[in-house]
Amino acid sequence: MGFTIQDETVLQEVAAEIERARSLHGDYHSAHEAYAVIKEELDEFWDIVKMKSAKRSASAMKTELIQIACTAIRTVSDLALQEGLKHRGAGLD
Repeated sequence: MGFTIQDETVLQEVAAEIERARSLHGDYHSAHEAYAVIKEELDEFWDIVKMKSAKRSASAMKTELIQIACTAIRTVSDLALQEGLKHRGAGLD
C-alpha cells in the first residue's frame, strides 16, 4: 500500500509540530513526563469527541491528533526507545 499524498502532508504537519514543541518545551526527561503530556493531549481530543457531532470542529480534532502523534514520536526519540539510539533525555523512569 504505502503512503498517500495526504499521509505525507499530515507527516509534514507532525514534523513541524515536533520542531515547534521541542523549541518551546525541550526534551522529555522521563517516561512519566511523556505519559502526562500524551494523556493531556488525548484528554483534549476526547473532550472534542464527546461533543455532539454538529458542534465538533474538524480543525480542532486534527490539531489534537497531530499533537498526540507529535508527543508519541518525541517520546520514542527523547527516551531512546528505538534500538541503537543514544538516549536524549535523562531516563526511562
